Amino acid sequence: MSDGFNLGRAELVRLQGPDARSFAHAQFCSDVAGLPANDWQWSAWLDAKGRVRYFFALIDAGEGNLAAWLPLGNAKAFSLELRRFQFRAKLIIDSVDGFGVLGQFDVAKDSLRWQRHGAALQLFLEGSTQR
Repeated sequence: MSDGFNLGRAELVRLQGPDARSFAHAQFCSDVAGLPANDWQWSAWLDAKGRVRYFFALIDAGEGNLAAWLPLGNAKAFSLELRRFQFRAKLIIDSVDGFGVLGQFDVAKDSLRWQRHGAALQLFLEGSTQR
């Protein structure tokens, strides 16, 4: 296992509120309704022609809330564009400033684990080979 690496461009968007999961299920291309508690899945937000606008790891943050971890950044633009489709849904969509991300490789497993440390998010990317 390595000491980790810094994913400097990565950013985070939070979707919080009673309608967060149903809103995300309607907007994103993955099965958000089937996302288990405290788990994650790759997802994307597509345009009307089916092209990927944003690619991210969608994380169940507990209590019906979600977090979208964007490895290439652009959280502010993503959250602003997503809010245009919010209409009457009861949720707050915001980008998170100043959080730290650290990933660690473990070749024995094939999953992504995450831990919250106050405002920091720690991602463990397992199943990848160290480069």
